[in-house]
Amino acid sequence: MIFNFFKSKNNWQHKDSNIRISAINDELKIENTDDKTIIFSMLNNDDNELVRRAILLKLNSFDAYFEASVGNSKKAVRDFALNQIQLILSGKHTISLPLTEKIAFLKTLNETASKQSSDTSLLNYWFEHEVDSNMLIKLFDVLIQKKNIAQFILQTFTKKQIADVQSHLLSLDLKELNDISLLTKLNKKAVNDDVSQLINDRLALLAKQIEKPKKLLKQNQLILSKLLALKDQPSYGQYITSKGNLDLQWQDSLSDMGCLSEDDRNYY
Repeated sequence: MIFNFFKSKNNWQHKDSNIRISAINDELKIENTDDKTIIFSMLNNDDNELVRRAILLKLNSFDAYFEASVGNSKKAVRDFALNQIQLILSGKHTISLPLTEKIAFLKTLNETASKQSSDTSLLNYWFEHEVDSNMLIKLFDVLIQKKNIAQFILQTFTKKQIADVQSHLLSLDLKELNDISLLTKLNKKAVNDDVSQLINDRLALLAKQIEKPKKLLKQNQLILSKLLALKDQPSYGQYITSKGNLDLQWQDSLSDMGCLSEDDRNYY
């Protein structure tokens, strides 16, 4: 009788990748500490990309997919992991992330994008497919820092016909939202009358601001004309009263002088 004194290798060490994949699926247990160490070692070191992909599918974890998408040494595995993340973020995967986890991931993703030459491809994909208004607003606030602001606002208004999102955009303190041309375009994409009213209120305020310097110049010119006319006032008492009233009007106008051009301010 011949005895085999040499123990054969475990199946997960077999030279045939198909057998290693079978071992991953049927023998190695994530709950077992030693097996888990083996699983993660194979994920990072196995020569076969299909073996690594089989491990990712076994783990079926958002964190594992993300880590592999940015850190795995095989491009095909990184691409596979990224595709899984995209499916999750677009609601087409068995994994579903609650809002709190999405917010935490957004922070991580934004930090990662900043370190990788501002790569925003996944952020852009997520924003394109996200439907939750709260998450869309948070994504917008991150992406607007990396975009042509006016163009991004118009694109968002056009593609995201959600009242909360459009209202949030209009609440932002951005110089681009003082552009009458942009606001007019946004008005055509407003999702409802409430959003349209917000835009019309902004347009009315801008029109008032445009007219204000003209109105102030005309008012100041009138005050100066009346002051000059006081020299012809025959009654000294009436002169003092009229001059006092005109001085008060002039003082009131000083607080608005900031809206005038530098030349107009120097004139007065």
